Amino acid sequence: MNLEMFVRRGVSRISLILRNSKIICRPISTSPRWRSPSTQHSEPLNRNLLLSSNNEHYESELTILNNLDALGKRQNKVLHIAGGSDSPMVVWSSPLVASLYVTDQNPCALMLFQIKLGLALSDIPLDKALQFLGMVEDSSVMNGDERLELFEAKIAPNFIEPDSDLIGFKAARDKIGKEIAAGICRTGGLENCFAFLRKNISAEDRHAILNNDSDCTLLKRYFHPEEGNPVLNGETTVRELALKHILPPPAYEVLSAFFPEHMKVHNYGTIREVLRYKETKNPNFMLDLMMKGYYTPDSMPIWLTDASRNHIRGKQMQVSVTSGDIHDAVGSFDLISASNIYDWTEDYIDPIKVLVGKLEKNGALLIRRVTEFPQLEKNLVGSGARIAPYNNDVRQAERSFLFGGELNIFAVTKSE
Repeated sequence: MNLEMFVRRGVSRISLILRNSKIICRPISTSPRWRSPSTQHSEPLNRNLLLSSNNEHYESELTILNNLDALGKRQNKVLHIAGGSDSPMVVWSSPLVASLYVTDQNPCALMLFQIKLGLALSDIPLDKALQFLGMVEDSSVMNGDERLELFEAKIAPNFIEPDSDLIGFKAARDKIGKEIAAGICRTGGLENCFAFLRKNISAEDRHAILNNDSDCTLLKRYFHPEEGNPVLNGETTVRELALKHILPPPAYEVLSAFFPEHMKVHNYGTIREVLRYKETKNPNFMLDLMMKGYYTPDSMPIWLTDASRNHIRGKQMQVSVTSGDIHDAVGSFDLISASNIYDWTEDYIDPIKVLVGKLEKNGALLIRRVTEFPQLEKNLVGSGARIAPYNNDVRQAERSFLFGGELNIFAVTKSE
C-alpha cells in the first residue's frame, strides 16, 4: 500500500489510525531541523483565532487547479495553510483534488478547519449550518448552548484526529468554546475589524456603497483620508484604526514595527470589488461579511453548498491536519497555497525556493503578501523558480480586498 504521508522533518514514529476504513497518519514526536524566517515573528499570532473566514479568496486556487487540469493534472495533491479555512475547504471540494494536507502554526486555525470540515461532513441542513456559524442576519436565532450541543453531537465526531490534544475536538471545545457558542465565523480578528467598520459606517451609507455610489466617492470618504473621512476627521483610515484596536497588541506591534509604511492598507482592492459587484452582480462573501456581517445564500463560500458538501462526503478521506511550519512538510505537491505567511519577513526568497522544491512537475506555489513582493520576478532569477505563465489569470481571479494588486499575489512554478 502506498501511503502519502504528510509529516514534519524529524518525526521519529508515525501513528496510523484506522477510523471508518480511513487511514490517518499522525506524527507522534517532532524535532524540526530549522525555523524558517517566515515564522520568526509569528508567535504573537498563535494564541488567538485571528480570522474565522478567509482574508483571501479561493478563486485564485481554483484558477490554478483549472490550469493544472489543462495540463492533464487531475488527481492533484495540495498542501495548504489553514488560515480561515474557507480556501482549503473549497479546494477539497474540487474534483481535481485527490489529497489535501493542511498545516498551520496556529492550533486555533487547525481547530477551525476541523470544525468546518466536520460541518461539511455532517447532515446539518444549510439553514442550521449558517446559524451555527453565526452567518445569518440575526445570530441570536441559535443560542450558545444550542451551538455547543450541535458541535458535540454532529461536528466533533467528524474530526480527523479526535484524540489529538493539540487540535482535536476537546481542545477546540476548551480553547475556542466561547467562539463556537457565539457563532465562530463572527469572532475572529478580521471579523471584529469588519464589525468595527459597520459600527462606524451607517447602514444607509453601506447600502449606498453597494448599490449606488457609482464613482465610489462615498467609499473613498471612509477608506481614504485624503477624501475627508467623516468618522476620523482625516487623521487616518477606518481600516487602520480597526487593525490597531482589534488585532492583539503583540500582533499589531509586529506589524507596525516590521512594516510601518504598510499599516495604511490600500483602498483600491475594496473599490475594485465594489465595482465588480455592481458590474457583474457576482457576489463576494468577503464583501457581504464586511458590509452586512453575514453571508447571503448567493455569496456564501461554495463549500457550504449542497453540491460541494455531497462531493466532500463522497470523496475518499485523504485529508491530513498537522501543526507545524509549512516549509517542513515532507513530500511533493501539485499545488502549495501558502497564504500571506511572508508578510512577516523580508527574507522570503530562500523560503520560496524551499517550497518550489516540493512541487511536482508543472506544479504551482501560490503566495500572497499585503506588503507586496517588490521585484519578485527579478529576485527569482537563478533560483530555479519562475512566475507561472498563467499568473495574470490568477491575479484577476483574486477577489480579496488585500491581495488584488500586481505585486500582492503570485503563482510560482519551477523553471523549465
